[in-house]
Amino acid sequence: MASLSQPISKILREGTADAHRAIEDTQGAAWLIRGELDRSEYLRFLMMLWHVYDALERALEKHAEHPLLKPTYDPGLLARAPSIAEDIAFFLGCPVSTWQSNPAHTTLLLSHLQPLEAYQMRIRTLSDSNDPSLLLAHAYVRYLGDLSGGQIIQRRIAKAYDLDTAEGNGCQFYHFETDNTKQVKEWYRTGMNTAVGGDEKLKAALLAEANHVFELNMNLYSLLKAPSSPRPNARPALSILGDVSPTQSQFDDMSPVRSGVDEGETREIPVEIIQNNSQPESLVSLGSVLSVVVAVCLAHFLLVTSGLTGSAWIEKLESIGWVVPPSR
Repeated sequence: MASLSQPISKILREGTADAHRAIEDTQGAAWLIRGELDRSEYLRFLMMLWHVYDALERALEKHAEHPLLKPTYDPGLLARAPSIAEDIAFFLGCPVSTWQSNPAHTTLLLSHLQPLEAYQMRIRTLSDSNDPSLLLAHAYVRYLGDLSGGQIIQRRIAKAYDLDTAEGNGCQFYHFETDNTKQVKEWYRTGMNTAVGGDEKLKAALLAEANHVFELNMNLYSLLKAPSSPRPNARPALSILGDVSPTQSQFDDMSPVRSGVDEGETREIPVEIIQNNSQPESLVSLGSVLSVVVAVCLAHFLLVTSGLTGSAWIEKLESIGWVVPPSR
């Protein structure tokens, strides 16, 4: 684990490594990530997840001006509850405004699922406390996971449930209104590091809470029911929580993520992202291109002025061994 003298983003990344591995070994998470859950069970999971995000995002809104939470607070960019609600409504075939009264949802609420209620209660307890600082750990685990591993599984989910990623139907949860999630993650890490600073006691508390968030999510995955048609020899799972580094094979399985911005429309993102938006270096320099153009023009001039064009030029090249004549 990183020393507490390190930035909080590094401490959380390294300090939750064991929790990442534990999530990868969780059967429920594996079914979810590989797109093996039955359609009805995936819908049930989305409903549970909506309640988690609804509690979290209400808490973050309540404390939007808190000095520790403000630097990473951007609901227009990060909020997931509205997107999950759209997905739920799509699967139910009802308006977004009515899905909560659907029998599938009321049945879920009547089940009083202890892991879900415990997760919500922890968030509300922090929100109602005198110091809501530890909400940062909850936001970190969920949002950084959505921006990392969550993006990778979009293709698998879309394929499993026959979703149209171009339209976004049923997979809005994985869609962010930016085409550069890497920069969003950098902005988020920078915001955390700046807000937490060198407070080592706070860093230790945030790390402990982040690992607790992983545990809460593992308990949530334990509620998932086994698929009716599990896939043999399925690929390993990956973590979709926290700040993860996908492997190359996982990147190869990624589908393009829609920017979500129509042509001619602009989308405000945090100023830190704009400032860090350096353009990629050109693969071919202008000087190299000009050199090639000049060389070609010079060669053409010499050919024309020397009269060596067409077959005469080919014969000249054959005579000096630069071109091998075809066998006859």
